[in-house]
Amino acid sequence: MHGKYKSYFVIPTEASRVLKDYGWEFHSTKRIPRELVDSILLSLRMEKISVESDMERFSGKDADATVFFDKTGEVEQIYLRAYRERDVGKELQELLVGNLSGLEIFNPRTVI
Repeated sequence: MHGKYKSYFVIPTEASRVLKDYGWEFHSTKRIPRELVDSILLSLRMEKISVESDMERFSGKDADATVFFDKTGEVEQIYLRAYRERDVGKELQELLVGNLSGLEIFNPRTVI
C-alpha cells in the first residue's frame, strides 16, 4: 500500500520517545505480550506477508503493520499505517478497551 497514511504505534506506556531524522524511536524495558499482538492483528484482519530477524510485516484492507522484536524475540512495538478512510486508531482503542494496562496507542499527529 502506498500514498498518504496515518501512523499509530502500540508501545509500553513508559516508553521514551524521540523523533529522529528517520522517524520515531522508542525505548522501554517493558514488552508487549505476543498473545495480545496476535489478537490485535487478527481483529484488524491483517495477514503476515514477510518475516525478518527483527520484524514481521502484515497487510490488510487499507492498512499495514510492522511488529518489531528485541534481540530475545519479544515484541517492542507495533507500527501501523492506515490508508484512505480507515481509522485504525479508533479500531485499536475499541480492541484494547480493558487491555491497555501498560500499553499506549501513540498517535504522532497529536504531538506538538
